[in-house]
Amino acid sequence: MCDSYNFGVEIELIAAPHQVQYRAGRAVYYEKLAAELRSRGARAAADRLDGSYAKHPEHYDKWWITKDGSLGNPDHPLIPLEAVSHILDSAYCWERDIDTFWNAWNCVFRMPDSSRLCGSHVHVSPSPSKRFTVAQLQGLAFGVIYYEEEVLRLLPWYRRENHYCQPNSEHSAALQEIADDDDVTPVELWDTIRRTTSRRQIRDLMQYRTGSSKDRYVLWNFDNVLDGKSGSVEFRGGRDLRGPVRTKRWIAFVLAFAHFCMSQNFHSWPRYRFREPNIQQFWRGLRDAAQSIGVKNSLPTDWQAMAEITSDGSNEGLCDFDDSDFDNDSMMSKSDSEFTESDYSGSDSDSGW
Repeated sequence: MCDSYNFGVEIELIAAPHQVQYRAGRAVYYEKLAAELRSRGARAAADRLDGSYAKHPEHYDKWWITKDGSLGNPDHPLIPLEAVSHILDSAYCWERDIDTFWNAWNCVFRMPDSSRLCGSHVHVSPSPSKRFTVAQLQGLAFGVIYYEEEVLRLLPWYRRENHYCQPNSEHSAALQEIADDDDVTPVELWDTIRRTTSRRQIRDLMQYRTGSSKDRYVLWNFDNVLDGKSGSVEFRGGRDLRGPVRTKRWIAFVLAFAHFCMSQNFHSWPRYRFREPNIQQFWRGLRDAAQSIGVKNSLPTDWQAMAEITSDGSNEGLCDFDDSDFDNDSMMSKSDSEFTESDYSGSDSDSGW
């Protein structure tokens, strides 16, 4: 079983620069951020915006500052951008790289307001191979569906109902057909996944819909596991990130979730274990997985802190505080040891696929 992972994070942001140059185009600010990153010892490059939009995998060995069409065209002086991280390894001090990014950001831009347009994506693959085995993908694929409701409960509502990160069980034609059978059991779902024998079959099961050109717009995108691609599975449901705390939390969540699902050995489970998951048990298992790969310190003790459920029971996900400001009294400014029951009011009812 893999004990470390490669990952990359895509952070979507809309913010105003500290110093507004009224004749400057957006590419000027992209380069300012890249220059601040380089001054701190990080590799970074900026999109010059001098051509039509294209992916630039040649820059994914560094921080790549570019545009994202989903962020629209906000009024001047707001600058929309996407920061794509270089490939990091969970076995090393990746948290320092995240701190470096946000320190550089703070020198160029104001802290962004929360925006429903913004989200985050995390790519994960085994280290050092960067390629999942079919057996690993089977375990991850089953976990994505088996724990789908638990994962959705961690997301703000505007990510749960987002065109760009639809739940796999709702987008995939094959999974939808299974779900339409009211008598289907998790055991039968696992048997279906276990009968897949290739990466393409797993990918098609998890997200293929006839006639759709947007099959990657799912919560867990398996498209990159196909031959000739990067090898990663992409989690597209992350909330907007406005500081290092949330950024580390969502990276740690994705790494821990992948490890948790692949270490469950679903093939050896007796039938009685395939019962409806419980959110508390799920979070304990996730935290144990996080500990085994060294990322537990980046996850809160309670799942409701991860979901940012407030004392009134809401999960709006559009909070006013800046999570890099540790002088405020919001939940995000507390360490794991400081959370109390009064901070949360969510339900502990069971849910299942």
